[in-house]
Amino acid sequence: MSQPWPRTAGWGDGWLTSVGGVDVDELAANYGTPLYVLDRSELLARMREYRRAFGPDVSVVYAAKALCVVGVLQLVAGEGLGVDVASDGELLTAERAGFPMQRVVFHGNNKSRNELRRAAQLGVGTIVADSLDELERIAAVAAEERRQLAVMLRITPGVAASTHTFIATGHDDAKFGSSLWRGAGDARDRAGAGPARRAPDRPPLPHRQPGDRD
Repeated sequence: MSQPWPRTAGWGDGWLTSVGGVDVDELAANYGTPLYVLDRSELLARMREYRRAFGPDVSVVYAAKALCVVGVLQLVAGEGLGVDVASDGELLTAERAGFPMQRVVFHGNNKSRNELRRAAQLGVGTIVADSLDELERIAAVAAEERRQLAVMLRITPGVAASTHTFIATGHDDAKFGSSLWRGAGDARDRAGAGPARRAPDRPPLPHRQPGDRD
């Protein structure tokens, strides 16, 4: 993506004048400001571009934190994408949107037992565990609900990227994930035993950020 504006954006004298053929002044007059404006055709086109680029063997997942409203999640579901949620509210919004729960990935580094229980009851496809403690909570909830839950482990590889401290996520002391050098192997073994199991057909994926290098 070379620029953030939709391809249907209209310009005049250096100012944005329309989106999708709709005058922005009219939108502001009708709905007030500040106002979020999405072009449905643009959103659909970009989702399809992602799917074409990665092919049928890769699951493309929309991050609900970008904009978690029922209408957007319904469009995402209709295009066959998954959705990444990180809170009870986002999970409930996905449910309200009729999102297929098997395509929901539940992230977050501080999930409560109640949130995990709701995820189990709704049939969430994958729960991403951030720590050994969370794995124990997942196993306990799985036993209580008599369900086998698919689990992915978030690993902190111990890589210090050249980026702002507040958004660095790969170093050993990051608040996300289990350290690759301290406890990741134990976490893997625990995830493979009992009612919490490794998510099938999901290879490890790196979390990329500005400043990462191959």
